[in-house]
Amino acid sequence: MDQADTTRILVYLIVLGAAFLATLIVAMRPVEAQTRRLARAAAVFLALSWLLVARTEAARLLTSSALVTIVNDQQPVLATLWWLAFAWTVKLGLDRFVWRNLQARGMPVPKLLTDVVHAIVFTVAIFGILSFVFDQPVAGLLATSGIVAIVVGLALQSTLSDVFSGIALNIERPYRAGDWIQLDKDTVGEVVEINWRATRLRTRLGNELIMPNSIVAKAQIINYHYPIKHYRASVTVGLNYSLPPARAKSVLRAAALRAPLVLTDPSPWVRIKEFADTSIVYEIMYWVDGYAADLDAHDQVATNMWYALDAAGIEVPFPRKDVYLFREPAARPDPGPRDLISRIDLFEALSIAECEMLAAGMERIEVPAGTAVVTQGESGESLYVVAEGVLYVGINFEGRGRHIVARLGPGELFGEMSLLTGEPRSATVVTETAAVLYGVAKPVMAEILGRNPGTAERLGRVLAERKLATQDFARALPMRERNEMVWSQGQAIVQRIFAFFGIKAKN
Repeated sequence: MDQADTTRILVYLIVLGAAFLATLIVAMRPVEAQTRRLARAAAVFLALSWLLVARTEAARLLTSSALVTIVNDQQPVLATLWWLAFAWTVKLGLDRFVWRNLQARGMPVPKLLTDVVHAIVFTVAIFGILSFVFDQPVAGLLATSGIVAIVVGLALQSTLSDVFSGIALNIERPYRAGDWIQLDKDTVGEVVEINWRATRLRTRLGNELIMPNSIVAKAQIINYHYPIKHYRASVTVGLNYSLPPARAKSVLRAAALRAPLVLTDPSPWVRIKEFADTSIVYEIMYWVDGYAADLDAHDQVATNMWYALDAAGIEVPFPRKDVYLFREPAARPDPGPRDLISRIDLFEALSIAECEMLAAGMERIEVPAGTAVVTQGESGESLYVVAEGVLYVGINFEGRGRHIVARLGPGELFGEMSLLTGEPRSATVVTETAAVLYGVAKPVMAEILGRNPGTAERLGRVLAERKLATQDFARALPMRERNEMVWSQGQAIVQRIFAFFGIKAKN
């Protein structure tokens, strides 16, 4: 070996040593765990490479098969460890720089694909050990492994069918982890994992269902998250033939809009599904954020439907056969102002006689959808009680436009502060569906307060309680402090009522 060969070997060893020190420094620094594991594996691989080079004769490094000679040294244990360290480093490198980058770009990598690639890497390492370390012919190994593969394949035919079906499912990707799917007609669940042999589903009841990939590949698959995550559901109800369809649709759509889980865009709609023997069957169609919310949304819509129909005086017929020997009685009348007043807490401060005066003075108003009943900032001297329909309450914020803060339905009111104190409207209220309202104007309330000024004090206390009920800090106060705050704010409201209606306070 001449001086040049010795120099090359020394340079090679120095480079390997420097690389080993660099990776060792990275492994010891406070970096993320995945990078630290890769650096440690690379450090072990470089250290083994340095040992192999250092213990190999310099003359054998200069041949064209230098790398083969290094690995095929008289140290099989060290060479075997070198191949395994090489495979492990490649595996960690793929995890850090390939699979991770693909996921960062929004391309989820199936676990099955990573497992297959890792298996190929370690298979290459094993063949390298057998061929270069133990000097076994690769062709003979491949022939022997082919015979073994045939025997194993016949013994594991069902398992291999699951594996190849899993590969096909990962290539086609009819569903992903987190999707809700239905297999054939009776199996529904959320995809938890797709592995080599099976697909794991979680049912609505929280049970875990393991479906072999071969069965999944042959089944009819419905993906409730594709092409969009939103899921359309429906509820059906039968209503009396005497009820006009336009009114029925308005009441049912309003009930669906009030369900918190139902999306407003796209908006719910109602259609006649069929004319049954005892009723007209209506179908309420609505959208939810995902299939998982279907059951809870169904419960909310059905519950709201019952209350909305009850508030509107509409009965839900049930299967029966009636024989009438006389004219069928008229349908139940619409709920009047007196019924609505009895359901509103603000009017609990009124006596029976005052409620009768208020009901007599209320004006029935039919408002089409999309109409602004009151506008934020304008003056007003009236309140409105909702008998049918849904209205949304919007507040205009400077620079941010209008934001919907609440929705109102049957039995709720708005505008009470404008009626009693004359203050400007604090929000814009718009009909989201066709609605029926009952309005109370200032002259009606003035007559009631003129006969009994003490009613103003009771109304002031109720308004103060309603206002504090919406404030988080007030709900956390001790009862004594809260009562004092209700009294003080109630007195302030009473003074404003007296001033607005021109009533003289008692000394």
